[in-house]
Amino acid sequence: MAGYNEFIDGDVLDGPDVMQFLMRQVRARFADASARNAALPTPEEGQEAYLLDVDHVTRYDGSAWKVIESPWTSFPPAWSNVTLGTSPTSSGEYRYVGGDLRVKALLVLGTGGALTGTAQLTLPNSETSRTGLRSKGVASFTDSSSPGADEEGVAIALSASTTIYFEQSGDVVDATDPFTWAAGDALFADITVAL
Repeated sequence: MAGYNEFIDGDVLDGPDVMQFLMRQVRARFADASARNAALPTPEEGQEAYLLDVDHVTRYDGSAWKVIESPWTSFPPAWSNVTLGTSPTSSGEYRYVGGDLRVKALLVLGTGGALTGTAQLTLPNSETSRTGLRSKGVASFTDSSSPGADEEGVAIALSASTTIYFEQSGDVVDATDPFTWAAGDALFADITVAL
């Protein structure tokens, strides 16, 4: 286990000092996860590595490498209980921040589109929210037949969940709440999910 030592001018570092106080405490850079895993076959808990191919900072948690920082990355949102319709808009992006996952998603229903039940969005990368914590973010809902009458709400990821659902004024967002969903209606969410 790496510790801490304060060296002074003139100290000579031997091999064990270099390994214990320098190598195990630096954030090493690797071309990709395969190169990291080959160079660090038995990482220590808390050890960090930067992956050049995806611009990710990873940290070993004692059993696996976890992404703790990343740039924004686009993903195709997977919606449940939603009929997208013809020519919908469905876009999303995510990034890791401090080991948590920030997700932004936009849905605009196309012709013939509708919500068929409680609207849900699957977290990208097969992530699961942290057990014991409920994450909340912001959401907005636009009824295209009432311009300027946007409804504000919340995006919620329950404990140990792989999906986000939405509420407005305490009611879940579904086929008729906060309005009857149809072509041109929109849902936007921005949430940071504790992992």
